[in-house]
Amino acid sequence: MSAFVQKGSYIQAIEASTEAALRRLDQCVEAREPWRELFHIREAWMAAVEKSGAQASAAAQLVSVIGEHEDGVKQVLHVYEQTRRLYDELFCAAAALVESEMIASGWGPPPAAYAFVLFGSGGRKEMTPWSDQDHGVIWDMPRQQQLDGTVSEVRKTSGKSEVNVAGDVSGVSDVSESRDVGDVSVVSESSDARDASDTRDAGQHMAFATRYFMEWGTRMTNGLSTAGFPPCTGKVIASEPEWNGSMSKWLARVMDWSHLADWESMRYLSISLDMRTVYGDVELEQRWRASLTELAGRQTHLYKALVRNGMRRKRSCNAFGQLICERHGQHAGAFDFKYRSYVPFMQAIRARTWAEQLDLTAGRTERTSTMERIIALANADMRNEIRVTKSSSAAFHQQLILSWEMLLAARLLAGGQREHTGWHNAAVVDPAVLTKALRQRLKRSVLLLSRWMKESERRYDDG
Repeated sequence: MSAFVQKGSYIQAIEASTEAALRRLDQCVEAREPWRELFHIREAWMAAVEKSGAQASAAAQLVSVIGEHEDGVKQVLHVYEQTRRLYDELFCAAAALVESEMIASGWGPPPAAYAFVLFGSGGRKEMTPWSDQDHGVIWDMPRQQQLDGTVSEVRKTSGKSEVNVAGDVSGVSDVSESRDVGDVSVVSESSDARDASDTRDAGQHMAFATRYFMEWGTRMTNGLSTAGFPPCTGKVIASEPEWNGSMSKWLARVMDWSHLADWESMRYLSISLDMRTVYGDVELEQRWRASLTELAGRQTHLYKALVRNGMRRKRSCNAFGQLICERHGQHAGAFDFKYRSYVPFMQAIRARTWAEQLDLTAGRTERTSTMERIIALANADMRNEIRVTKSSSAAFHQQLILSWEMLLAARLLAGGQREHTGWHNAAVVDPAVLTKALRQRLKRSVLLLSRWMKESERRYDDG
């Protein structure tokens, strides 16, 4: 990683590779095998990422930069920004490919407005170059259902019969004249019969839309697998019914989760809080978030349930301040950075931001990244003059921000590995490459997190 240490040339190389990849994405739809082209685009970019980070000695140099130089942390964080830029555009290109495939195979265009959304690190804008796919689909009422409901509407106005087709008047004539031309069945059809027909048609349209978007989700999941993104091991993917459905289905799910409030339901609720639209109608996500915000205001007990879920985590340090490494399995002797540091911190911030209804800005823009959420919490605490520790709120949250930046930077040390299904995050770090300075920063971050979580939980218990 000597290239990185020398004034950020490693980061510059990644940025140049990102620009080249984005240019190739513009032509990928025209390729003979577009999914394979997406694979090659990503592989070329991964070559730039991996060229300096494959050796332990290079990782050791990066650890030194992170542990001893603040600028080193700032530079490493650019890797996340470049990853987000490329993968957001790659997922958009993939969604456009799926739409084209659906039309070509006879399914036709989307029957309703929809949004392709990311969850997990993708939703939080914290994907690493080795991240897998976590996503879903949310769709609105089918367009054809709206049209048919209008076509079947017959209004009588001043002795006239009007048939309104999508807002257009198709003709105005006397009722008796309509019967003469054979339209008796339309005009004289009973209200009950029309209602039954409309209900039947609505059910058919909804059933078709459900099949359509499940097929869409399956094609997206398979396509991204071809491009080198393995599906999430927790099956948070659009090919799974739990993460694919109409707006009404999504709203019903969140109500089910809130009523059950068990560990699995709170896990699903937590995951859904990271929803971020990368393709399609972002208004659907905004409507979904509005329902979540309303839920947070009505059912405050859910925050405690989320906190309980977050407390079920691996300890990072023992009583002597030493990192606790894995004792068994293939990662024996390594430090599980993901589940002992990164995930607990992220979950605590996410839960409290939602509980205090801070996931949306005044301009209705979503806050999904952990950094955005920390800043929102800091501003709210200062407005409310809340002192989290003996230090001032501003000083404490500045420590929180610095700790999070350090965790993000150190998270890249785990790197990733290529397997037969694609790239995977390694999630564990060899303690041998961690400097004493970095161990100390990790320990301080863990202690800060624990103190903050206890204070947040106590505040809601008292309330």
